[in-house]
Amino acid sequence: MRWALLLTITVSLAACACPKQPATPAPHPNPPPQAGEGADPTPDPDPTPDPDPAPDPDPDPDPDPDPDPDPDPDPDPAATTGQQGQPCAANGACAEDLECIEYYGIAGARGPKFTSCELRCKADKACPQGQRCVTIADGPGQVCR
Repeated sequence: MRWALLLTITVSLAACACPKQPATPAPHPNPPPQAGEGADPTPDPDPTPDPDPAPDPDPDPDPDPDPDPDPDPDPDPAATTGQQGQPCAANGACAEDLECIEYYGIAGARGPKFTSCELRCKADKACPQGQRCVTIADGPGQVCR
């Protein structure tokens, strides 16, 4: 029994006394190629330039050499603005029978002021034929549409 105990102690000491080997680092997932493994040992001294791109098959036509500075002047601003449900003209004008109503949107007085050419309506004032009195919340209020 002494020999078994002595043998166990000797083996244990021998195992502890052996120097540990250093851990090997994990290999790099994409190591650079080594000489002779596909790497080009000498760089190309004169790389060939990219070929010229092909010309555009349908080039844009030349712009008009004498463009009209004001193609379609609109003397009546109410023709494009000032219609029912549209913003008022810059001078506040609206089409006939409409009034320019100013209001703030959902942001209230902190937001921008909007304008709209509308025909106001109330219970005592009827709307034109084909329209009815509607309330536009956060907008011009009760108007004909």
